[in-house]
Amino acid sequence: MATLPAPAHAAQFLYQLTGNDTISFTIDTDALVFDAQPDGFIFRSVNVTVNSVVQIADIGFVYEYSDGGLVILGTQYDLAGPTLFTGPNNAPNLLSGNFDLVGYTDDSLKFSLTATDLGAAVPEPEAWLMILTGFFLLAGLLRRRRAIASKPLTS
Repeated sequence: MATLPAPAHAAQFLYQLTGNDTISFTIDTDALVFDAQPDGFIFRSVNVTVNSVVQIADIGFVYEYSDGGLVILGTQYDLAGPTLFTGPNNAPNLLSGNFDLVGYTDDSLKFSLTATDLGAAVPEPEAWLMILTGFFLLAGLLRRRRAIASKPLTS
């Protein structure tokens, strides 16, 4: 059962698959080379950990199979499920959330995918500007209150 996916615009995503095997990999959308394909796109040379063994593989995101899916090229992991991105193949926005995936050609493969946006905890520059502006306004208001409170009352 999938939760509501949310588009994420940060540069790094952690993918963790649990099921028949334990698979994890991180995609850095700024650093990795990806190729647009007719049915999705491929991130090249990703470090993938399968059952504690690290290997380098190409990761394909597709929208054609059962409305979407994920392929770890050169392995048995050709997984169908929901589309894991929005937007066009040449400028995709990866989705974060929880998804169920099953084998496209091997029905015995069943995985639960958790896609985590690793950049979500870091505020955008605009947010930092609003936070600092709020602190300065608060400090100015407190200073003004202190100045008014310290004036002697005259009758």
